[in-house]
Formats: sequence, structure tokens, C-alpha cells
Amino acid sequence: RAIRRSGKGLPLAIVQRDRGNLIGGVGVSFVQGEIGYWLGEDYWGRGYATEAVMALADKGFSRHDLPSLWAAVRPGNDTSCRVLEKVGFSREGMREYQFRDGKVQALNFVLERTIWESRI
Repeated sequence: RAIRRSGKGLPLAIVQRDRGNLIGGVGVSFVQGEIGYWLGEDYWGRGYATEAVMALADKGFSRHDLPSLWAAVRPGNDTSCRVLEKVGFSREGMREYQFRDGKVQALNFVLERTIWESRI
């Protein structure tokens, strides 16, 4: 809530439209251009994460004039990599990233504004 009130980012819940169940979360930092998301395992493979990341990318580019967005993914999380690739992100090396359980070398994905605009 504090991030949303400050205007520095937008954290949102992912809910099922038909039932209103909380199934995950997604957020974007308007300062760093970082996108992050999680989804309950029971809801994997149904397009929810892709839809949420697409909506947030659109918000970041259309209303906040960000030049690019990025996301960090744990190595081996191929499903998350596919979500980002469907949206238009490309893998650009590794970066040290602080996950909840500590810092690791994570896959770095980037989506440039020009690529996003060519896809919409």
C-alpha cells in the first residue's frame, strides 16, 4: 500500500474474474522498471501470469514513460522464462538478485519500449 500511495510502483493482486479468488500477485516499480509476479501452483499453465505481466507492461510504458522493463528469474524456472518471452522480454545475461531467501545469480530479462510498441 505504501508503494502504491507513494506513486513509485504498483503492486496488484491477481484474482480469478469468475470467482474473485486471490491466486497471485504482480507489481511494477516505476523507479527501477522492475516487474515481479507470483502465482499459486494450482493456477499455473492457464495464462494468468502472462495476462498480468502484459497488463503491467502496458501500464509501465503507456502511463509512466519507462524506457524499458526488467525481471529476474531463478535459473531453472523455465515456465517463468516462457511467460516473459511471450510478453516480449528477451534474456540478457545474469544479474545478482535478492529473492526472499537470499541473493542468487538470476536470469535477467529486459523488454525495451520499442519492442513493446512494435508488438501492440
